[in-house]
Amino acid sequence: WRLASSESHVMLENYEPFEAVTILHNLPLQIECLTYCGPTLLVGTNQGHLLSYSISGLDKCPSIQLLKSHKSFSRRPIQQLEAVVPLSLLISLSDGTVSVHNLDTLKALSVLDRTRGASLFACCHQTPADPGGGSGRQANLRLCVHVKQRLLLYHWPPGASQFAELRQELALPAAARAVSWIGPTALCVALKTDYFRIRVDDGEILELFPFSPATGPVMAPVERNTLALCSKDSKTMFVNEKGRWRRGQKSNDGPLMVKWSKEPLLLQYLAPFLIGICADFVEVRTVDQRTSLIQNLDIPSLRSVSQHRGVLFAASAKSVYCLHPRPLSAQIKVLIQRRDFELALRLHEIGQSDPDRADELRDIDVSLVKCHYAFNLFCQRQFAESLDLLELLSIDPANVVAMYPIAPREFRDRVSFPGRVPEFSGQDLLESYFALAKYLSSVRKKLLAQIAQKVPPPPPPIQFYTVDKYQPITADLEKLRQLVDTSLLKCYLESNPALVPSLLRTTNYCHLREAEACLKQKRMWSSLLLLYKNNNDHESSLKLLMEHYQQPGSQISNIEDSVQYLQELGVPYQDLIFRYSRWIIERDPKEGLRIFTESQADGDNALPRIEVANFLESSAPQLLTDYLEHCVLHCKPPDTSESLHTRLANQYRLRLEQQTEPLAVAGARSRLLAFLRRSRHYNAQELLARYPNNDMLEERALLLSRLGQYELAFTILAQYLESPEKAESLAEEILSQPTAETGDAADSSLASLQGEVYGQLIKALLAPLPAEAYKLHAPRAPAPMTQRALQLLKRRPGQIPPVRVLPLLPPATPLADLSDYLLTSLQRLEAEKRLLQSRRGLYHAERLQTAAAFARVRSGRVAIEEGTRCSVCQNRIGASAFARFPSRQVTHYGCMAVMRARLSGGQSGAE
Repeated sequence: WRLASSESHVMLENYEPFEAVTILHNLPLQIECLTYCGPTLLVGTNQGHLLSYSISGLDKCPSIQLLKSHKSFSRRPIQQLEAVVPLSLLISLSDGTVSVHNLDTLKALSVLDRTRGASLFACCHQTPADPGGGSGRQANLRLCVHVKQRLLLYHWPPGASQFAELRQELALPAAARAVSWIGPTALCVALKTDYFRIRVDDGEILELFPFSPATGPVMAPVERNTLALCSKDSKTMFVNEKGRWRRGQKSNDGPLMVKWSKEPLLLQYLAPFLIGICADFVEVRTVDQRTSLIQNLDIPSLRSVSQHRGVLFAASAKSVYCLHPRPLSAQIKVLIQRRDFELALRLHEIGQSDPDRADELRDIDVSLVKCHYAFNLFCQRQFAESLDLLELLSIDPANVVAMYPIAPREFRDRVSFPGRVPEFSGQDLLESYFALAKYLSSVRKKLLAQIAQKVPPPPPPIQFYTVDKYQPITADLEKLRQLVDTSLLKCYLESNPALVPSLLRTTNYCHLREAEACLKQKRMWSSLLLLYKNNNDHESSLKLLMEHYQQPGSQISNIEDSVQYLQELGVPYQDLIFRYSRWIIERDPKEGLRIFTESQADGDNALPRIEVANFLESSAPQLLTDYLEHCVLHCKPPDTSESLHTRLANQYRLRLEQQTEPLAVAGARSRLLAFLRRSRHYNAQELLARYPNNDMLEERALLLSRLGQYELAFTILAQYLESPEKAESLAEEILSQPTAETGDAADSSLASLQGEVYGQLIKALLAPLPAEAYKLHAPRAPAPMTQRALQLLKRRPGQIPPVRVLPLLPPATPLADLSDYLLTSLQRLEAEKRLLQSRRGLYHAERLQTAAAFARVRSGRVAIEEGTRCSVCQNRIGASAFARFPSRQVTHYGCMAVMRARLSGGQSGAE
């Protein structure tokens, strides 16, 4: 932050950008006008003489030497002179006529005949930038001549030797008192008491504002196609070629104006200064919102001015004065001492653009000046402009944060500033935080981009240095991004707390404990929850949620936040989930169950269902059945693990045993039976071992059928439950189960299974096993159900083989009752026999056809004659080894691979 204090020359006590030197004094001729084209000064006199002077030593001790006096230049007073240096032209107005001369030799080139009676003229000559970077740039020269309420417009075509008319003349409602170009497309004309803008292409006239009747119209071109116009009340306004006011730098600034201490008679612009020539003195001001006087020069009675390359010449009736700028380095250093950094930077910019003056700026560190300027802007409460400039300079962000009270004390104590940092409050402090938030957001984006690209950031070219070690405070990238994010969080807390969640939801590097303290102080509990979550401090998050449950005024007082948080965690935090779900289950079991049934963790991150079931069984047994039903019945896809299905079936059994009300018992039994019929994944053997021998007989029958013990299952249903309908229904369920086989194998498997199942069913109906065979204690001895068995045989005669059934029937069974069954069975067996015979004949015919086709293929032969040629190389085969392809093409044995590559599909083989 320190500027150089050692100077090679004495600094100016007051800022005086120009030094006034008298060049000519008491000239015997009366001066009417002058023009300076460096290093030549041309002076036009009332006697018509044109005096040519050579000027030298402007930077040290100016000297002037008369080169020639052109007495015959004009017979009348020379009213106006204009030098066009890029084209080496001199344009003059004398004796009511505009003439063009060679600037170097002053030889007359042409006279504009139509300009006879002219009262004034105005030139616009701009040198456009050469896009190719060469030196062949053609100046754009335009000329406007006022002749008796008319404006004549000319231009100088490239490579021409005289002016050509630009367009038809423009008629004016009154005689013009002054004319000036506003860029190459518009003119400003003073008529009577007002200024008017006239567009060149269509002649459109726009009234601007009146001028002072005391001094008359005063105008001067300035930069960027803008014209300075003096109005009433000693003010100068600025308009562009569209006739619009030029405004200040800020969007809400009004029209830009310069106020003078006295109405000027002439104006001249020497960037960045506007020079007003009054009757008794000369004032120097800047073109901005400031109205403070830069310099006052006591030079009276000036009537003509001309400037070129930053040097101004002014003339009275008998004398010529030179306003020469002082060295830029001296000016800038004085401005820095006066803390006028903006003007100092503007002068530095102008000096850099001028090759002749660039050497004056060697000892000026412009980056350091900009740092001081930015700090000065900050002290003047222009926070946005200050931080924008600091960001442009890539200054160390730690030092920017150090200017705010939110910065850690370790930074604020170690940073050396150019001056005392003000203590802001109220609206000023709030606006400063807004500017800091914008700055830190921009720096943060750049850091995130550098982190994503894995490229370390370059060291800042401008840094605030520590007082003791003179080292960058944040040379470490990790510390830098932590400082930026933490400071941005604090800034949001002070200026716009609504933006805090948006910062904490994204990837951030906020210092956990410091951010935690700030959020707790502001009681922003939901944001604190986001902070914990992004730092994977889930235990602190869950503890915070538990502590704030049902706390009045808390943002996280509902149980839903805790449930949702636990749902997002997965296997790595299984113990944490189980630990902090207990208090939720105790207060609201339904919400506690949602932690596991609506978990957002999936894939490998999902909690093991067996572990969850074990936890619920030990901590919340009342929720185990609901959880198992969710896993087995409602999940998509449903869980097919044997352990969970077996566990759910056992839970249904336990619930049935616990019920006492008839309706509740019926409902529990219905649910258990439905599950045993529908599920295919439980362990029937394990479940059967837990069932009592003299109860739940229907459930035991289902489990026995699952184990393949159909006879026992059917006996229980038909004999001991006296429900042969249920036995037949169970047989149909067994046969309706899908099998893995397809085609003939599936038909054969189904027929075999039908014989087995219905055979066991008939056996159970006719010859049931005694109770002691499977440890049942029935109230009575089972009886045969011959008629029920015969009815079953009549309904399904083709599905029950007679070999299995006939030995089981009682000897006294009438044959008439078996006639339909036996007839249908014999017909089915006969049909199967015929089908098998047909298939055997078809298979034999197919074998004969295949053998004949193979014989035809093998019977083909090829004859190699004297003229037979290879299909690849076209040479004779002769006695060489050869190969014949199925397409009957013949090749040499050595060409076989090439031919094989040409053929496609099944034709690639050779014999």
